[in-house]
Amino acid sequence: MGRRQFLDLPEAWFHGPIWNKWIKGLIIPVVLVFYGLYACLSASYWPGGSGGGNGAIALGVASFGAAIALNSMFFLATLKETYKFAEVGKTLGFAGTVLGFLYALIYEFIHT
Repeated sequence: MGRRQFLDLPEAWFHGPIWNKWIKGLIIPVVLVFYGLYACLSASYWPGGSGGGNGAIALGVASFGAAIALNSMFFLATLKETYKFAEVGKTLGFAGTVLGFLYALIYEFIHT
């Protein structure tokens, strides 16, 4: 292990505590939760978009699942008080994401 080179710095930033804990573990899940809320409440894929129905609601549920999984993996797992719940959160989050995407896929492509 020698001195850090200039080109190593961007890689160190993407694997550092700010990126892993706060951006991947908190900011991205908050954005996913807001999108999931919008998709579930308006039954629309995009703001100002028309239609979507059950497929958009399923995508909103998948978004919630992804938010739970990311928060559990990158935020809860790093805290001493909550690391025990990280595995449960990851499992439930990934299950919700997969089920939501499968339902949206089936509803949009097979059902219609």
